[in-house]
Formats: sequence, C-alpha cells, structure tokens
Amino acid sequence: LMVGILATVLVQSSSTSTSIVVGLVGAEQITVNTGIPIIMGANIGTSVTNTLVSMGQANDRVTLHRAFSAATVHDMFNMLTVLTLLPIEIVIGAIQGEGGPLYWITKAFADMAMESGEKGEDPLKDKSPTKIVTSPLAALVIEN
Repeated sequence: LMVGILATVLVQSSSTSTSIVVGLVGAEQITVNTGIPIIMGANIGTSVTNTLVSMGQANDRVTLHRAFSAATVHDMFNMLTVLTLLPIEIVIGAIQGEGGPLYWITKAFADMAMESGEKGEDPLKDKSPTKIVTSPLAALVIEN
C-alpha cells in the first residue's frame, strides 16, 4: 500500500504507477496478490495530486473552497474504498490461502481472455461486450 502511495506521489500519476505494477505482474516479478495493495496505494496517492491542484486556486477564496471541497470528496472516496476492500481482500486471502475477491475477479478475466488460441492469435476476438452491444446499431447505421 505504501509503495503505491509513495510511487504515485513521486511521479504525480497513478496511471504511471499502475502501468508499472501491471508490467511487473506481467513479467512475473511480483504476484497479483502483491500488486493489488500497490494499486490501491496508487489510488490513495492521487489524493496528493488533486490537493495540490486545488491549492492552485488560492487567488480566489470561493474557487479555492470549491476546489478543495471537490479534492476532499475525491480523497475520501479513494480512502473509504481502500478501507473497505483491502481488509476484505487480506482476510479472505488469508483464509483461502490463494487470494481474495479482487484476485478471483482478475483471475477469471485473465482465464477467460486466454482460454483459446495459439500464440499470435487474438484470444479476445469476438468476445468484446462493447462489440456485442454496438454491432447491431453499427450495422444499421452502415446500411443506411
């Protein structure tokens, strides 16, 4: 958790921190179970960034109040989400020995994506929910 917070504060980008963690998991340098708290920490680390941005409105008292209020709402949302999900993940992971709900969800998505295909094939071809929903409308628009 603290690694994610610190990394995000240093680079001022949770996307960068998250991308690094995803790359490390993909390269099997860290496990998914280790990566989950780091990504949650990256989410909390964005609190520093939005607070700094809100402080940029210091020239107008009303705007500063609104910006800081919005930043605080964002901070509380991130912190409450982590305070809710991280203990559940840790406790269930400790009981099961394999991982908690977030681990199971990511494993299910990864298994579904990789269930078919040889190297070089697109395992997600024709499985996109967006394509399934938008294909009929796209065909209708293209026809006319």
